[in-house]
Amino acid sequence: MASQSVTAHPEHITLPFDLQVDPDAFHEPENMELLMSLFPGNLGLSMDGVFLYFLQKKIPSKPWPKSVGGLPPYFAPEMGRQYMPRLFGHIVRMRNGSIADGLNGRDMVDWEPLFVIVRDHFQETGISVTEVMYWRDYLVVILQHRSIDMAKLPSRAANITVTYCYEDEMERPSTPQSRCEADPIPRNQAGLTRLVPVKGRRTGEVVFLDLLDTGFIEGSFKIT
Repeated sequence: MASQSVTAHPEHITLPFDLQVDPDAFHEPENMELLMSLFPGNLGLSMDGVFLYFLQKKIPSKPWPKSVGGLPPYFAPEMGRQYMPRLFGHIVRMRNGSIADGLNGRDMVDWEPLFVIVRDHFQETGISVTEVMYWRDYLVVILQHRSIDMAKLPSRAANITVTYCYEDEMERPSTPQSRCEADPIPRNQAGLTRLVPVKGRRTGEVVFLDLLDTGFIEGSFKIT
């Protein structure tokens, strides 16, 4: 431990290893020991390649760092989907088919070409969406209306899973588009055109990180 150094800045904690560059460094015993010593009351650690999870008996005092060892930290009392910052949508049947089979969507540096294909697909099928999120190994598509044919929703795009949420599930202020009639008509079709940062999702009492403060969601195309 004595050989391990920690450099603390107001927003970032720099360690002798960078988990974004070298995820395997997480499993080194000395690195695990160093990570567990950073915040009092630590009960355990986990990592999914996007976030570094600190299971805490006591949540650290604010301000929380935006990154620790190259990844944004996330504090929770235990592991579970209800405590994870990633948004997981509803899965549709595999027999729904796939789109963009010629692309490899995993860990894309520039995912805008994939977005264009996804956007065009939904516009061509007449299904209005308000947002498309890219989470490095899966997509989340936010559907504007509930009265849609689920069989028209592709289960995969660019060889990664596509999941779905409804706009009224997003726990955010309603947009003019989400207040449109249940049966979309052309003037109600969402016009997804540009990248904007993703905003925090489901910020309940156990969510201790504002996703707006990180760049680790690869992107989110929204209504403009």
